[in-house]
Formats: sequence, structure tokens, C-alpha cells
Amino acid sequence: ALAVSGHAGSASPQWLTRPAVFLHTVGIAFWAGALLPLGAALASGPSAAPVLGRFSRTIPIALYPLLAAGLLLAVVQLGHLDALWTTAYGRVLLVKLLLVAGLLALAAVNRLRLTAPAGGGDAAARRALRRSIRIEIVLVLAIFAVAALWRFTPPPRALALAEAAPASVHIHTQKAMA
Repeated sequence: ALAVSGHAGSASPQWLTRPAVFLHTVGIAFWAGALLPLGAALASGPSAAPVLGRFSRTIPIALYPLLAAGLLLAVVQLGHLDALWTTAYGRVLLVKLLLVAGLLALAAVNRLRLTAPAGGGDAAARRALRRSIRIEIVLVLAIFAVAALWRFTPPPRALALAEAAPASVHIHTQKAMA
């Protein structure tokens, strides 16, 4: 439903933006949806290693299309770079990008420093990873909250289309039409 509705799904060229919205949404759903079960598995002790390994192997499959689609949609919606700081839509995007950068940095630390030791049975690394996952969940919720602000801020692309459209009025009565 998200891929065929809203500003992003209706942006031209739809043959590109609709799949991008779909990939962005599926990537978010996979990543965000995996955090609670992953945290719960880590709480179960050393038996979390297979779950952690499976997540670590599959998350790039969701992450790379998520990031590529997000970049594509931002370019389409902004239209030009200065819209990033001159429009309400762009400022919301900047806040979202800062939160996403924090989330990606935290995920990189998790992957590079904590995943192997936690998967190898290191209890301290497992606790640190669980704590980090809780922070990731908070960041994901903050990203969702910021993205919800777009409901109130039309993208610059849509504003430009509205400005370019000529004004017209159609009057039709029984005696005349104008």
C-alpha cells in the first residue's frame, strides 16, 4: 500500500519510485522487526550464536537496497540540493539522516566489535550487544517519529508541480458553461 500511495509512490517516474518505496519499506521492516527477537535471543545465552550469525549474514541483503532506495527517493522528492535546508521537508529529512547516521554507526560498531565475541560465547559482549540493540530500537522509533512529520510537509517536488500548474475554474449551469 505504501508503494502506491502518498508523495513518494506518486512521484515520477513511478516505475522507479514505487519499487524504491517498496524496497525501502521492506528493508525497514526487516531490520526493525528483527531487533526485538535478536535481543531476546541474546538474553537466552550462548544459544543465540546461530540467530546472531543468521541476522549478521542477512542484514546486508535488506540494508543496501534500503539505503539505495532512500537515497533515490530523497533525490526525487527534493529536486535540488538547496531544498534540503530551505524547505520544511528538507529539514525533516536532515534530522532523519542524522538519526540514520547514528543508527548505522551503532550497527557498524555492533558488527565489527561485538558480533563475533557475542557469537563466540562472550557474556560481556552479549550484554553490550543487547544494550546496543535497545538503543537501536530507540533510534528506529525516533526515525519513525521524524518520518511521520512528512505528513505535514509536502516535498519540494510536489510544491514545484503545484506552482507550475495553471489555475482554472469550470462553471457549468443549465444556460451556460465557462
